[in-house]
Amino acid sequence: MARSNTVLDPLTTTLPPPPSFREEVSSLVGTMYGEKECMKKLACLSGKRLSNIRGTWAITVGLTTMGGMMPESLQDPYNALKNSIMYTDDCSQYQCREEANTDL
Repeated sequence: MARSNTVLDPLTTTLPPPPSFREEVSSLVGTMYGEKECMKKLACLSGKRLSNIRGTWAITVGLTTMGGMMPESLQDPYNALKNSIMYTDDCSQYQCREEANTDL
């Protein structure tokens, strides 16, 4: 898993540009077909978009304590979202099978 253990300072960190909508739509289609990796990739890509909004980092820190109360089926996507916001995880680690089949 390609995750950095460095916590970002939201006031001094320059964030990468948000992902393309094509990648998000492709992951959404895969998620609708029940692909677990697509769900995690969509959560990760959503985290990239959310990380550009001020205050998201602080909210995520607060939600971290609620992680144990999440239903089992949402644990992995939640962790992908949280790690994407807090650690700028690389979303390419999630391989969504539908990406190759979606022509947008």
